[in-house]
Amino acid sequence: FHCFLLFPTCLYPHTHTRTRAHTGPARQFLEQALTICPTDPLIFHEMGVVAYKEADYKVAGDFFLKALNLTSGEAMEAWEPTFINLAHTFRKRGMYKDAIKYYERALSVAPKSPMIYTSLGFTHHLQGELDDAISYYHKALGIHPRDTMTTDLLKLALNDAMQEFSIKGDDD
Repeated sequence: FHCFLLFPTCLYPHTHTRTRAHTGPARQFLEQALTICPTDPLIFHEMGVVAYKEADYKVAGDFFLKALNLTSGEAMEAWEPTFINLAHTFRKRGMYKDAIKYYERALSVAPKSPMIYTSLGFTHHLQGELDDAISYYHKALGIHPRDTMTTDLLKLALNDAMQEFSIKGDDD
């Protein structure tokens, strides 16, 4: 049962404060909402967003995990943003394998999302796995060819791969 069904506008004030980057009022509002609806996964998701904005990635990840645990398998497509946000928290903490796991979970419910492919590419890129990074960037651009950020990341990965190749070539 989700409290937002009883109070459909209850998260609007939080959205307003969050967009203005005032996490204090948003946090207070959400903590109050948790006292009313302590098992609502949407509130835990939003608490994770607030913690993420405060760069508290461990706490944010814990909130996102709690939200997913409370969903009890219902309409997982609706929880794609939570999978992505959780993956971002792992990536920010350098936990790349966990990040990839949750990006792939997000991809399983949203296989046409160029952002997920770009995020996977970026995570592989951070690990120096250039072939995988390039492949994911290409997949993202296959869906959204005019994405300048992904294009720039692809160029960086290709340059890194060329440098790596030339260094290996010099060693031979």
